[in-house]
Amino acid sequence: MAKLAIYKKGSDTPLAVGDDTSVAITGLQPNQTVAAGDYQAALTDGSQVGSKVDVPGFTTLPDYAAQGTSDGQADGAAGKEASDMTGKDDAYVAAYNDAYAEAKAKYDADQKAAADKAAAEQAAKDKADGTAAGKADGDAGKAAVDNSSKSKDYQDAYTAAYTPAKAAYDAAQPKPATGIKLQATMSLKVGDTKKPTLAADPSDAKDAAAVVAATTYKSSDETIATVAADGTITAVKVGTATITATSGTFTGDCKVTVAAAA
Repeated sequence: MAKLAIYKKGSDTPLAVGDDTSVAITGLQPNQTVAAGDYQAALTDGSQVGSKVDVPGFTTLPDYAAQGTSDGQADGAAGKEASDMTGKDDAYVAAYNDAYAEAKAKYDADQKAAADKAAAEQAAKDKADGTAAGKADGDAGKAAVDNSSKSKDYQDAYTAAYTPAKAAYDAAQPKPATGIKLQATMSLKVGDTKKPTLAADPSDAKDAAAVVAATTYKSSDETIATVAADGTITAVKVGTATITATSGTFTGDCKVTVAAAA
C-alpha cells in the first residue's frame, strides 16, 4: 500500500512517511511560517515515488504551554489578578496557572517582607523620637505631652523616658520649708544682748527667706529676758526664760539662761 511521504524541496530523501492519508512534519518551531513549496508530498510504496506536489504554505501552532508559562510569570510577578482563561487552550491554562501561582506567591512574600521592613524601620524611628522627646520634656520639668495621635511605639518610648527624667528633675528642685530651726539654748549675763541663730528647715528650702522674714518672737518671762522683733534677746535679771519663734505654723524654742553680771 502506498504511503504519503514528505520531502524537503529539492531532496529525494523523505523527511517523514505516514500512512496513505496523512503524515507529520517534525522539527519545526512554534509559530514558524513555512512558504508554499518549501515541502513537497508524494505517495510512495517504498520502491517507487509518485509525482511530488508542493505543500501549501502554513504556520505552525504556538507553544501554548510556553506562552502560558511566560504570561503567568509576568502577571504574577507584577502582582496582577489572574487573567480570564475563557477560550484558552488547556495546555496554556495549566501552564499559566502553575507559573502564576508561583510568581504571585513570590510577589506577595516580597511585598510582605518589604512592608515588614518598613514597619520595623518606622517603629525604630518612632521609639527613638519618643525617647528623645520624653527625656527632653522630663529634663525640662515640663508636663507630659498628649501623644494620643502618635504610634504606640512612640507613646511607650516617650513615657519610659519621660517618667524617670521628670522624677529626677522634681527631686532636684528645692522643696518648701517644713519647719524652722532656732538656736536651742543661750547663756547670757545680765545686760547682755544677743541674737540666736534661726534658719528654715531645710535651710535650702525654696521659701527659706520668706519663712525667716515672717518669724516673730515672744519671751515666756520678760522680767528675765526680753526679745526684739528681729529676735535680739536682752538679759534682764538672773533666771531662765524661753524665747519662742513663730513663722506661720512653724515654731521653735530657745532656752535662755541669765547669770549675774561679773
